Amino acid sequence: IITTHRSLTVGIQFCLKNIAEHLDVITTGTITLADYSIHITAMGIQSPGESQLRQQLFNGHLDWMVNYGYTRAVFDEYRSGEGAEAEDFKDKFVPYVPQHTLSATADYRIDTDCRFLRSLTLGANVNAQGKTYWDQANSYCQNLYAVLGAHLDADLGKVLISFWARNLT
Repeated sequence: IITTHRSLTVGIQFCLKNIAEHLDVITTGTITLADYSIHITAMGIQSPGESQLRQQLFNGHLDWMVNYGYTRAVFDEYRSGEGAEAEDFKDKFVPYVPQHTLSATADYRIDTDCRFLRSLTLGANVNAQGKTYWDQANSYCQNLYAVLGAHLDADLGKVLISFWARNLT
């Protein structure tokens, strides 16, 4: 049985800036592609790691970031069952662990001379995860999957209003 699901999330976020500066409650540009919990004891993981590039240009008006991660999680030794019925999963990829992850964001801030509106920030982001297997035998998988998001922030001084949309792809 193959099921497909498509969802679009749109919202608005209000934040009182003087409170947020002390509590660190503003989060921007994050999308969780997979939320899972795994407990596997018979596996080997080779994770060369994660790399991030980040830069601000044009006196801080343009802010961009790219993040890439690679994980090679395979079973070193794992057998299911016993005797002739045993299935060997050695060198199979561990399920639910994406081999590649990628995220990128870009925000452009436009300062205004308006009394009530200090600035507008336009932004876009993409989050992707590479091939992910869904079982120990590696018979089912999902290829590269990416979601696109966008936001518009209005800085009103003491209040920041964010309009955002996720899963625009």
